[in-house]
Amino acid sequence: MIELISFGLKRRFLNKTFLISQLLLITLLACLMNADRIALYFGFTPPGYLPLSWMDDASEVDEAFANAYGFTLQEEATLNVVKSIGGYEVRNAAQLDAMHRLQLQAYLTTLGKNEFLAIRNPSVAELIQEYESVEIRFDTPMEIRAVGKESFVFMILTAVYFMVLNFAAMTSNEVVAEKSANVLDMVLSATDAKSHYRAKLFGGWLTMILQGCFALGTLSVFAVLRNQSDLGKGLLSWASQFGLVEREITSFRALFEMLDLDFSFGMTIALCVFFLLCGMAILQILMTVIATRLKSAEEASILQGPVYIFLLILYYVALSQNTIPRLSQGFGKIASFVPVTSMLFMPMRLLSLKLGIGEILFSGLFAISSAATLLFVGQRIYEKGIRHEKVFKIYLVKNKAK
Repeated sequence: MIELISFGLKRRFLNKTFLISQLLLITLLACLMNADRIALYFGFTPPGYLPLSWMDDASEVDEAFANAYGFTLQEEATLNVVKSIGGYEVRNAAQLDAMHRLQLQAYLTTLGKNEFLAIRNPSVAELIQEYESVEIRFDTPMEIRAVGKESFVFMILTAVYFMVLNFAAMTSNEVVAEKSANVLDMVLSATDAKSHYRAKLFGGWLTMILQGCFALGTLSVFAVLRNQSDLGKGLLSWASQFGLVEREITSFRALFEMLDLDFSFGMTIALCVFFLLCGMAILQILMTVIATRLKSAEEASILQGPVYIFLLILYYVALSQNTIPRLSQGFGKIASFVPVTSMLFMPMRLLSLKLGIGEILFSGLFAISSAATLLFVGQRIYEKGIRHEKVFKIYLVKNKAK
């Protein structure tokens, strides 16, 4: 079986197509680590603060207070605000969409309330403050987590999820290609279907791991180069305007400090990757077994279409359930114990909730047992499918000879 795995890895890696794909991957990662510079070169600016000017010079407006609502104060901005009797008048408001109108309305409303209280007797402000302040106590203290920590890790898992999608049908495509090119008959003449089946699956998983290590290593090299350039400040500042990271994070070092990668959180990340790979292993076994019934690349593409659609639907359903109430009960909780769906729902629960060891073990053992059962059951189906194919070809050859 080792010879078969080595043979399969050589076929995957030692060809021009693989070399071109790796060059494209390196280029993509280089562009990712220099996204801010590329955007600046092409004149693309992220949706940052909207410029706003005050026509009344007597108004004292705080820049930080305006930033909190998504605006920055500029003297020559097109969008103008003028104080009027009982409120404000916004000029050149045609450029505002619905979201910015709501933001500006909230900003001006709060500003007007603050000015109203500032010119009144202090007792009025104290009365309103006492009216609005209602003390609420929770019997269960809230667990404080690092801001943006779970969201950042989930973005990484999303990238890994879509990267692994690329390998989900790799093994089945190879089986179909070997059948159509009559390579499968040559291989099975030197080994049995059982060894061929296991070599295909283990070789596919090994390829996935090697590809992931290569991508992670390449990304680390570019991150080190960017860190030597400007500590990653430009990239992180640019990403913060899209809400991908917090505005206070201005270096890679601050980003790692925000993640707070202790042993507990490291185990959480490892468990997330484990459930993701278990789900993908189950899908790969299913598609490899089904591939024994396919005869051409066209049939394989017809099979892969619904699988990819299912995985995309699963991803967006998982996003819609990514809230603490939905993950703690109902569909989100049940889906975290079901193989395949657990590869997304269990990582989300691990990142959002404090789960007991029992739930994690139950879901993990169920995923492993399902993959192992499917591995052995699929082997029998795979052997029958291969034998049926060989018998069918021998029958056709004999009929032609007659």
